[in-house]
Amino acid sequence: MKVERKHLLTAILSVAFAPSLSAAAPEMDFDRGFDIKTAMENIQTGVQNPEPAPAGAAEADQAALNGITKRPNGGNNVYGAYYEGGGCNVYGCWSPGGGCNVYGCWLPGGGCNVYGCWGNDHNGPYNPGPQPYNPNETVTTYYTQSCKTFTFFADSSLVSDRYLLRSGEQTEVCRTNHQGYRECNTYYGRSFEKSVGMSIQSRQLLPWENESFEICLKGPELRFHTREAAYSYSMQQQGFDYERTYILYPQGKIPTDPDPNGMTLQSFTYDPAAKNFRMSVLDKWARYYSGEQTSLRVKLIKNRSFWGDQTLLERDIPMDPASAYEIDLAKFADLSKLQPGQYFVQWGFKRIGTVSRPDNVNRGQTNRIEIGK
Repeated sequence: MKVERKHLLTAILSVAFAPSLSAAAPEMDFDRGFDIKTAMENIQTGVQNPEPAPAGAAEADQAALNGITKRPNGGNNVYGAYYEGGGCNVYGCWSPGGGCNVYGCWLPGGGCNVYGCWGNDHNGPYNPGPQPYNPNETVTTYYTQSCKTFTFFADSSLVSDRYLLRSGEQTEVCRTNHQGYRECNTYYGRSFEKSVGMSIQSRQLLPWENESFEICLKGPELRFHTREAAYSYSMQQQGFDYERTYILYPQGKIPTDPDPNGMTLQSFTYDPAAKNFRMSVLDKWARYYSGEQTSLRVKLIKNRSFWGDQTLLERDIPMDPASAYEIDLAKFADLSKLQPGQYFVQWGFKRIGTVSRPDNVNRGQTNRIEIGK
């Protein structure tokens, strides 16, 4: 029993005092005697006068501590080793131009979302392919959209102000729990910002015309849409990825909608002696339609509250443009035997030619005239 205890004590002391002994020191032998005081003095001397470490030992110790090897021209930290221009954090290590987030690390120009990571050769979130079907979970990834409408009038500047559009990537994960309740969480991915503006080269709009264009940012993509234009245009884009300017060059005039307020009713009267209804209409833009025609649409109606209204006349009347029009309805219908009641005209117009589209414009109803017995 004593022999076993002696060997055990020898092993413990060998481990404890081994660093203080040189390679040439004799092996400890407790049968011959062991001077513990001398061993302790040797340990203290070694601590006060340590031997110089070989070159590169500190770096090697740090690499050993990290369990990694430093990359060429790069570096390393407690999280890993990275190439020059890259770095590491708690999520991982990235190359120059890349990065890492909670989803993983991506290549230059790429990103990561709930599906995975991608590089600049992939336009959009990476989907790793079919996933195991989970009837209790749905995952939807989409980009929010930001739009700005630019409107130009006949007297407005041809250069717009600049506006900042923002769009973000969002992933919605919905799960049905054991109690049957639907729980949804939204995770936010990449965000995008672009400054946009417009300019139009010199062109002339008619007084009632306006042009409208829309620029939208959805994800990394900008989209340009013409909502209303008085000219056909060619387009050039200028600027960097963050800042974009759309420049329009007019190629030719195209018809637009007529001004709905271009024609107004001045009066609607009845002449009992002549048994005639007369309309007087003013045309605000007649001079711009020289050589073309304007067509008035009139519908003479008798109001019958119980049986429904009765139409006595419905006609399109084409006329040469003028600042005022006088229309005698008796020229187009027999009004000599009108019955007592209320009469009114529902009217409108359209332009016929190349200046405006030939769309019918409804101008509503005239005043009502009571005809007695």
